[in-house]
Amino acid sequence: MILILKSLIHDNHPGVPHIGQSLSLKGNTYWFDIDETKMHLGIFLNKFDFSTEKLGRRVLLPYQCREYENLSVSVVREEKFSVSIQRGITSKTEIWVTDQIDETKVVSWSKVLVLDLSRDHQITHFGSFLLDEEKKVVMCCETWYDPEEENKSKEMIYIVGVGEDSKVTELDLGVDII
Repeated sequence: MILILKSLIHDNHPGVPHIGQSLSLKGNTYWFDIDETKMHLGIFLNKFDFSTEKLGRRVLLPYQCREYENLSVSVVREEKFSVSIQRGITSKTEIWVTDQIDETKVVSWSKVLVLDLSRDHQITHFGSFLLDEEKKVVMCCETWYDPEEENKSKEMIYIVGVGEDSKVTELDLGVDII
């Protein structure tokens, strides 16, 4: 199935590589793509509908910029998308949500959180996150690489609250990867 999907993507959108992660929502698969003719001003979410076996329309991000430091996508309560965007190394991480990923509607994004994360606590292209909109809490899953030893890393979870509960809680999964 993966090869068929890759072939469909290439045939319908040549020059549009898959970047980062992908996920499933309501029977469809979504992933970040870059329109190489527009460089960083052409990043969007692409959709594959398994029921029709066709690519859907491209979904634009809340905004476009020349460079993203980190970009990640997640699902909220199996009904909405959330996207984390960090524009530059020194900028804050924004969490945006939409529940209007539909062929017939204009996509409307709402910024729900702004996180001021240290360099050690980023939501990267390769990590994942879960958002609790009501509690204003984000749980991030990342692989942390040891700067002292090139081939050593470990799996970590950290939980970030906003407002009164704005501390970062780290959980080491105890899995060292070499």
